[in-house]
Amino acid sequence: MSRSRNKKLLTASEIARYVYCQRAWAYDRQIIRKRQRLERRLFMVAFALTGLAIVLGAILMV
Repeated sequence: MSRSRNKKLLTASEIARYVYCQRAWAYDRQIIRKRQRLERRLFMVAFALTGLAIVLGAILMV
């Protein structure tokens, strides 16, 4: 099975390889986005805990 495009013949395996690469690329980007979102949340939690530790330290010093 083949498909003609711009006077170039594409085989079914070339089309399948292209589709596979596009899906793999989209999957990689999705994982990267999830990882970045998790890193931002962890940073916010760490920042909040640091602030809480400073406040508690100040209260206990008084």
